[in-house]
Amino acid sequence: MQAVTAREQRAESLRNNLTDGDAIVMERNVIVIERNVGLRNFIDAGVQLDAKLTYDLLVTIFNTEAPLHDGATIIQRERIAAASCFLPLTKNPSISRELGTRHRAAIGITEDTDAISVVVSEETGLISLVEGGKLKRNLDTNQLRSLLLSAMEVPVIERKREQTKTMPEAESEITIV
Repeated sequence: MQAVTAREQRAESLRNNLTDGDAIVMERNVIVIERNVGLRNFIDAGVQLDAKLTYDLLVTIFNTEAPLHDGATIIQRERIAAASCFLPLTKNPSISRELGTRHRAAIGITEDTDAISVVVSEETGLISLVEGGKLKRNLDTNQLRSLLLSAMEVPVIERKREQTKTMPEAESEITIV
């Protein structure tokens, strides 16, 4: 039996909560998944939730009648950090004109951070995943699951505290004349 890593468990939880069998939970929305680069500025500008990531909560957020459905939903680890978040739009001039604001925002956040985003087209309902400014379009739920698992394999960087510098004893003495 093969041991499952915490990263694999997180990816599995994400993909299970984003998809229900062959259907994706989100309609006309963007989900941003934080990795190593913090997204605090975007979270603070949205509606902060800090709620456990569940299928039912996502269905509620993505309900077009709900006030939280506008904007992006940001996930940190296995929690929904915030909803209704504004994201930077890509400035890449080579992006297809057929892509709207939702896709441009999903691309933009991944250009400035190491986050990944999942977006569903409002017009076609097609699923896309964005990583490093690169858009992978027309995915089915199995492809999305596979790409999420792969994207979550990026090593998580443990941040180390900087050691404080100490002065040599001779420099720390003060002489008053």
